Amino acid sequence: MAMAELLETGRVAAEATVARLLAQDIDAQVFDEPNVFVKITTGGNYRVKVIVPEEELERARAEIARMQSEAGPRVQALAREARLGLLVSALPALALLVWLLLRQDKSTGLWLAIIPAWLAGLMAWAFWSRRRKTTRIDGD
Repeated sequence: MAMAELLETGRVAAEATVARLLAQDIDAQVFDEPNVFVKITTGGNYRVKVIVPEEELERARAEIARMQSEAGPRVQALAREARLGLLVSALPALALLVWLLLRQDKSTGLWLAIIPAWLAGLMAWAFWSRRRKTTRIDGD
């Protein structure tokens, strides 16, 4: 049976794709398993191919397109949430920066506090985001 390449992607995405295709009765496999030296030198960030029988190639492409169209709204929602979170988490550092710029005495060591203020904002956003998702799950 002749096999055709469906896509080339990272290992985890390839395994997930193969699992979804197998659930749709499409015989898919991960191909191009790299040797141990490639795995070590790339830190696990290597690409593999997903192959299917040639006669199932079009059906597999249609299934991949369907999966991508289903995932689009979720990806956009996650991206919107991440943009908003990064913006909100930068507000404490921005407020400190404005305060330092407006001060008369500019020779202060408080300039170094901008980075911890930004990190504190990121941590607060991460905590709030996790808590909100936990509350939403418990409330359902």
